[in-house]
Amino acid sequence: MSWTSSFISLVDDFAQGLAVDLSGFAVLAIMSNSSGIVLKFDGSGKQLWRINLGGVLDGSRIDLQSSAGFTFVLSTHINGSYVSKFDANGVLKWRLELGSSSLYIPSALAVDE
Repeated sequence: MSWTSSFISLVDDFAQGLAVDLSGFAVLAIMSNSSGIVLKFDGSGKQLWRINLGGVLDGSRIDLQSSAGFTFVLSTHINGSYVSKFDANGVLKWRLELGSSSLYIPSALAVDE
């Protein structure tokens, strides 16, 4: 990668995942003040979109994968865990609830192309 970018906020932010696709687009997942944020950048570092996952994340994990132009995001909330699929423009295509218990906390995501 030949560029850098900064994300400025007034709270603690923690990078949770990074995926780079074959076209050089980078997708970054951030935990920010108990909320999840997903950012997509083009090959020159220009931010293409930002998604606020909303809800109250329990501090466990956000994971992501990029495949065939889509971004898949695993997020764990106080009220459950979800996998979401976003298209190349950051539009939600579907969301799947994995479990509604805070005892069920998946920590990684893999996509079979």
